[in-house]
Amino acid sequence: MYIYVPTNVKAHPPILVVPHCMPWHGAGMQGNGSPWNAQADAYGFIIIYPGNLSSKDSCWDVHSTASLTHTDGDPTGIVSMVKYAEQHYNGDSNRVYAAGHRREA
Repeated sequence: MYIYVPTNVKAHPPILVVPHCMPWHGAGMQGNGSPWNAQADAYGFIIIYPGNLSSKDSCWDVHSTASLTHTDGDPTGIVSMVKYAEQHYNGDSNRVYAAGHRREA
């Protein structure tokens, strides 16, 4: 997990989860000119850039029974990351969002 907490983070900040696309990783999303960090600086929210280590090609598991039922796999890991941000940075569990992007070909 790569987490961005701005210096002016709000007291009970929203949390934004930004999963990566293929073939990037969480670190790549944070460092590839993503506009999200500047937005977090402006508005005081936390960003989670989850990394995916469950697949050799860094794809998110969106098809297994475990992932689709949220009993194991990638969704469980992302939920754990959000809970970490809630506990360690007083993140607002009622304002957790996800954002994506379109990868340029």
